[in-house]
Amino acid sequence: MQLQELIDNPELPSLPEAIVRLNDAVAQNKSLKIINSIISHEPGLSARTLELANSAWYRRQQSVDTVREAIAIIGIDSLQQLLLASSVTRIFFGVPEKLMDMNTFWNDAIRFACYAKSVAEQCGEAAVSAQLFTAGLLTPIGKLILLLYAPDQAAALLQGKGGFEEEQQTLGFSCNQISAALLKKWRTSEALHAPIGCYHAPQHCSAHQTSAHILKLAALLSLNDSNGEGKPEDSPSYKTLKLSADSLNLIHQTAKEAIHNAKSLVGL
Repeated sequence: MQLQELIDNPELPSLPEAIVRLNDAVAQNKSLKIINSIISHEPGLSARTLELANSAWYRRQQSVDTVREAIAIIGIDSLQQLLLASSVTRIFFGVPEKLMDMNTFWNDAIRFACYAKSVAEQCGEAAVSAQLFTAGLLTPIGKLILLLYAPDQAAALLQGKGGFEEEQQTLGFSCNQISAALLKKWRTSEALHAPIGCYHAPQHCSAHQTSAHILKLAALLSLNDSNGEGKPEDSPSYKTLKLSADSLNLIHQTAKEAIHNAKSLVGL
């Protein structure tokens, strides 16, 4: 099976229409009035927006009661990314436990997302930290697509040790490339899906290379935090991003502090 054949499967899930409209409006730099209207006219989106603004993530002392106020607090770009992330997690609710331990899956994805956000903030890319949080969260969904829609190929992978190189050898493409291709099909921004598709070799990214390096380092830090494997500071991405040992310690600290609140942030 080719990657495009998998992505062209008509049974693959689609984004909710309201999220598609919101993504398009943000991509086209539509006015705050239009963004507010799209969210306000969709009960699920408006409720989720208010829930986000009132969450522990934003540490508000007073409650937020209107969508317009919530947009002002969160920011249009960050809100769009968080609503997208929440929608995608809901798409994959109900994956059978026999296929994947979903609690472990989302815990690992959340950890990756929090490290991506923390690395972005420490290397001067705070403006895209919400986008990289979403990228970290959604990078692993390619594994779910493979399990659900290409079970024979998934079974072949499960017989081995897994990992990027084995995916390339067995499939001809990797699970993160499935994630990127699906997000591209869903018409998300190139700045989101491009780094996901090439973060295993960020030096070869033709665009958004810094974001790919951030994802690469975040993946290594997340793995190290989870099971103690590897030395992220030896990664070329660590050197490319010009981070210090103190920065690395702060990344670990802020990522770990964010994990608990992040789960509720994306509806997990």
